[in-house]
Amino acid sequence: MRVTRDQRYGQAALETWQEIGRRFADGRGGFRAGTTRDFAKTLLDNNQNPIMHLFEALLALHDAMGSEAAGDGARKVGDFVVYRLLQGQSDGGAFIPELYDGPWNPLTPEQGGYVDVGHQFEWAFMLSAAGERGINPIYPQVAERLLKYAIKFGYDGYNGGAFTRITEESQVDRRKGYWQQAELLRALMHHAALHGRSDLWGNISQTLAFLRSEFVDAEHGGWYGAPKQECLKSECGNRQPDGYHMTGLHLEAMRLSAPVKAR
Repeated sequence: MRVTRDQRYGQAALETWQEIGRRFADGRGGFRAGTTRDFAKTLLDNNQNPIMHLFEALLALHDAMGSEAAGDGARKVGDFVVYRLLQGQSDGGAFIPELYDGPWNPLTPEQGGYVDVGHQFEWAFMLSAAGERGINPIYPQVAERLLKYAIKFGYDGYNGGAFTRITEESQVDRRKGYWQQAELLRALMHHAALHGRSDLWGNISQTLAFLRSEFVDAEHGGWYGAPKQECLKSECGNRQPDGYHMTGLHLEAMRLSAPVKAR
């Protein structure tokens, strides 16, 4: 709709959100991740990832239409995450676990539970962006807490870049994927530029150097799906990863570099 200016698309998007509220809301504040075609049976276990992208979609709809319903929906989803799923830390940091049981209690490591590092950076960006839009004034504070946790446990302070996942015992899977690096860099840029976090510029420079060295294909363009040294030993160098995360990174970089009046 932002491109075509055709109101039909905006109306269809609002109707889709209404249908999600009717068919996928689980009565506990969350949303089912997947159902049978007739919506009668839940097929997938509770997971924060679909909720995160629902929040993202509602923010986009709010931007496209200036829709009060979309803004209210984004706050409903965001408040569930902030007040129900967020796990605080004694040092002021916080994280959002990935997997949950039926009543939305996070799964333990023994049950397969973990914290996805890339998603912490993704939420740190999205909640701050929602705060910019006036969705809920506390969201930027929560975003800062998520960023603190993700950098403390999920950032490679020696080489730069984000790791993959963490258990609640802070055991870290130190592998690095392309999309985690895109979400890391977007969150760092956003918080450095908009929240006065000058301490993050060093992380930004370090991560940019790491990306250029290990993930960006300087000869052909695009990104590798894994660090370059791994791709040289496998087929991943011949496949271009999904551009969703990189596109979000570049859009935010363009927005942040635009004149103030254009924001």
